[in-house]
Parts: sequence; C-alpha cells; structure tokens
Amino acid sequence: MKAIGIDVGGQTIKGAVVDENGKISHESRVVTPKTSGIDVITAIADLVKEIQNKSEEKLPIGIAVAGMLNKDSRVMLTAPQIVGWKNFPLADELEKQIESKIFILNDANAAAFGEFIFGQGKGSEKFLSITLGTGVGGGIILDDKLFTGAFGSGGEVGHVSIDLNGKKCNCGGVGCVETYLGAAYLAQEVEEEIANYDGKTTLSNFTEPVNYHHLTQEVRNGDELANKIWNKKMKILGHFLASVNNLIDLDTIVLAGGITQSKDLMLEPVKINFDKYSPFIRQTNILATNFSNEAGILGAAAFALKN
Repeated sequence: MKAIGIDVGGQTIKGAVVDENGKISHESRVVTPKTSGIDVITAIADLVKEIQNKSEEKLPIGIAVAGMLNKDSRVMLTAPQIVGWKNFPLADELEKQIESKIFILNDANAAAFGEFIFGQGKGSEKFLSITLGTGVGGGIILDDKLFTGAFGSGGEVGHVSIDLNGKKCNCGGVGCVETYLGAAYLAQEVEEEIANYDGKTTLSNFTEPVNYHHLTQEVRNGDELANKIWNKKMKILGHFLASVNNLIDLDTIVLAGGITQSKDLMLEPVKINFDKYSPFIRQTNILATNFSNEAGILGAAAFALKN
C-alpha cells in the first residue's frame, strides 16, 4: 500500500510517495506562493499531479498544513504562514483541483502521526510528540488514534500557559510555553540576559540574532552565560513535560525540531527535571526523533493510509 504525503509550509511545499514501511520515493518540492490562497492550492495540485505522473499511480493523499483547522478538517481557521488562508474552505478548493481522496491534518499532528507509525513512537499507546522550532507544536496519540479534542484544537501544547504574569505570546495569550522555548523568542531573551550579566560572554560576539545553534555551540565551548540559559530552558521543558504527563500519563514522549540536533546536551537534563517535577513513579520514555525534515510527509501519507 502507498499514499502521497504533502507538507505545506510557509516557504516550501514538499511531497512524496510513501509506502506502508515508511519508504519515501518520487520526492519533489515547490516554492510556496505568496500571492493568494488559491495560488497555493494550485501549487499543491500541480505538485500532486507531478508526483502521480512519476509514480504512475493514482494514490490517496494526505496533506499536512501549518495552522489551525476546524473539527472536520475542511476549513482552515488560521494559517499565519500562508497568504489568504484565514477561514479558508481548504478541502473544497483542493477537491476542485485534485481528483484523488484527500485527508487533511495540522502539520504538528502529522509529525506526531509519522513518528507514531514509522518512528520513535512506534508501538506506543499513550504518545506525545513535541516539535521545538520557531514555535512549539505538538500532537497526541491515544490508543492508536490522533487526539484533536472536541473542536479540533487538541494537542496545541505550545499555547499552554506556564506563567500568568509571563511573556505575551503571538497567539494573544500570556505565558505560553512557546514564549519560553520557541526559537522566535530566543534572541530577545539572550539580549536581555547579556544586558544583565556582569561577566564576559561569547554570546555577545554574534552579529546576527542568537539562535539555538549559536547557543548550543557556546554551551559546548564552556560559556557560563550560555550554559545558564540552556539549563534554564531544559528545566522549563522538563517541568512542562512532567505537567502534561500528570494529565495524560504517557508511555512515550518524542522531542523533534532543529534543537534536537543537540540531543546529547538535551535529553539528560530534560529527564532529570522531568523526574524532579513528577510526583508519582514514572516510566515514561523521553526520546529524540531520528527524522530530519521528512516527518510531515511521512505523517500525512500515513494518515491517508490509515483512513
């Protein structure tokens, strides 16, 4: 069995054929149009046709999209990275240009589903995937099913508030965990830390905004302030995961995103803080993904195959 997986991002639309073992073939990509929502639909449809022509098969299609969908996954409620996709009839417009059966899901849910079917979450019954990127995304699998809640927004872990007096989030909330762990907020935090630091730090040598690659680089170089910031991040992440676990009682948590390239610096302190803030005996596995950028394609295709 095979399906096509499409991953729609703000910069690139990627797609490929995926078989039941997670083998990817006929991979292709196009630049995401910045002109209109309909132009993005046309770009997706053209990519699907290209992949179908290469594979010489008419296959079911899973489409992962960055943004929030309504309960039946037919209307795009909000998609900050895609022009014209606010309250947009996504499924209707796709079905006008694509003849094959289409299954649509949120990109973080697709990453979680791909991890669950083909990756570190395989065999899990109570599973959480956390993607740490520009923001913080998540997906929850309970008893082999993707959990999306009563109205379709279940699993939005990045917007769980951990501080009522905390930072203002782009979602309009306050103290969202995304504001403490998302890469979009890191550079400003580093600037503030440098301003309040009495010693010397190599973090002040960067001429561009500091990102997680810069931060972990200086952690490895032994910079005191970099280590202080990193340890604070790992404490927040471990504490947050323990809080989520108190609610769901997970058997597996998988961490994904660019930050996991430094999993050797990450997993041990996260686990220590997870255990520290867990009031009950825990046997939860905390792992880092083995995928690079293909989780969205794999998850979208797997979702189409399963449905």
